[in-house]
Amino acid sequence: MDVSYRQLKAFIHLVEIGSMTAAAEAVHLSQSALSQIVKRLEEQLNSQLLLREKRQLILTPAGEALYREARIIVNRLERLRAENDLQAQGKRPPFRIATLYTTAPLVTESLPDLLRQLPDLPLELEEIGSLPLSMVLSKGEFDIAVSTAPFDASYHFIPLYRDFIGLYCHRDHPLACQASISWEQAAQAANIGVPPDNNLRLHAEHTFTQLGIHYQPGITVAQPSTMLGMLRAGMGAALLSSTFAYCQPLGDIVFVPVAEPREYRTLGLLLGAHVARDDHRVQVFSQVFREHLLRAAALRENAIMLL
Repeated sequence: MDVSYRQLKAFIHLVEIGSMTAAAEAVHLSQSALSQIVKRLEEQLNSQLLLREKRQLILTPAGEALYREARIIVNRLERLRAENDLQAQGKRPPFRIATLYTTAPLVTESLPDLLRQLPDLPLELEEIGSLPLSMVLSKGEFDIAVSTAPFDASYHFIPLYRDFIGLYCHRDHPLACQASISWEQAAQAANIGVPPDNNLRLHAEHTFTQLGIHYQPGITVAQPSTMLGMLRAGMGAALLSSTFAYCQPLGDIVFVPVAEPREYRTLGLLLGAHVARDDHRVQVFSQVFREHLLRAAALRENAIMLL
């Protein structure tokens, strides 16, 4: 089977644009040529990839599978070409790091140590709010991610520390004086929540489901700064991780652990499939990040637990 980059690129454009006419223009082909590319792909894969319904293109299960794999392949090829171009110019490709919102301050505080050891290393850092970081890595857009442990065991994951879920509220809140609260109390009090596809929300909902507790916050907020402003204004309470307590200046906001049981998350470094485990950049970043976590744990006991 001889599937080409050109075929995959055209198929991706067609899926993402959703129109044969517009997609053909985007890849500088005639509609008939684009149709022939799709037909040839279907013959090569022995599967129907697209359906037409009410002037819309609908992916079949085989089409969805091809789209996922095509994105990975095309992104990796384009990244490789960009890196080769940089090397031809005598430049080094950037080390691309993705991080959760809550761990971003920990990552940024460790970067000066990384650059002291690798002073000529170009860096790219991006905070990812909701998408699973394993999905972002699978597209080849980043080299490494500071993330929770993936559900897919095929990813190489270096565990570094654990945190846990707690309730954040203003110090005048009725629960602010408690040493810890139950999950029933948390469900009743946490009227502000992160988006449903947020990793921490998924962890919390898993525990609520196991305990048979209904949890549905009335307000959804994606940005930590917005949530902090609402909590400082006394607009309610929110469930977040203990890492957040270390990374953010809380002021009048109080962190109350949710216990019985305490819900832990394991966090660490998630490597892209194209990154070797013995990559020197990974080894240095893992070392300096772990050293920074040691200092962080000493500054705020019990917020995070090193592994």
